[in-house]
Amino acid sequence: MSRDLPCVAQSYGEVQQYFLRHPCKRLQQRLFPVADAEGNVIAVSLMWVRMPSWSSASGLKKVEDEYGTGDVIPFGTQLLGFGGVRFTAKHYDSQQRGAMLTIAEAEPVRGNPSNAFLDSVASVVVELPPP
Repeated sequence: MSRDLPCVAQSYGEVQQYFLRHPCKRLQQRLFPVADAEGNVIAVSLMWVRMPSWSSASGLKKVEDEYGTGDVIPFGTQLLGFGGVRFTAKHYDSQQRGAMLTIAEAEPVRGNPSNAFLDSVASVVVELPPP
């Protein structure tokens, strides 16, 4: 599932304020489930934000990486049957490549996955290339 969405409309808090001052060029997202051997299921949100320049992507990373400053809002949790899942950014990673910032978040859907598992999934999927 992928859509290009306006970054201001798909964000909140200081992240949204940053987008008002530094508009993004493109936002692409993926949302998918991951299960482990114990039957735990987690929702993974992966976003690629293309900014006009390296410096604007760097500024976005600085705001996005600070917990509690807002976020780019993952979409489509209802579509995958993840209704009620709220991405908290507690299991989060980001990576900047030039003018693009990749943002990954993971949240439990079913079972009791460990925090280490949730964190490691976010750290692995942030490496995936954009669509």
